Amino acid sequence: MRETTVAGDQEYEEIPVPWDNQERSTMLCRVCRLPRVFHRRNIHHSFHFMLAMGTLGLWLPVWGILILLQFLKPWTCTICGVHQRI
Repeated sequence: MRETTVAGDQEYEEIPVPWDNQERSTMLCRVCRLPRVFHRRNIHHSFHFMLAMGTLGLWLPVWGILILLQFLKPWTCTICGVHQRI
């Protein structure tokens, strides 16, 4: 499914690609005062699982910190770049 994004007077379509690890959501931007597409990066859990197995569990604390940071990281507006939490 393609998402349509409006930037000023222009409208363009975002084409999702399989290697894109960003989560997208439409929210009201507090700066633009319009509904905008927001994004944030996702964690590749399968990659981190393989790292944890390959390092005999030494990677688990790093993976845990990354998971914690993902919940704390705000969403970013694709138009103005403002960060905002849900």
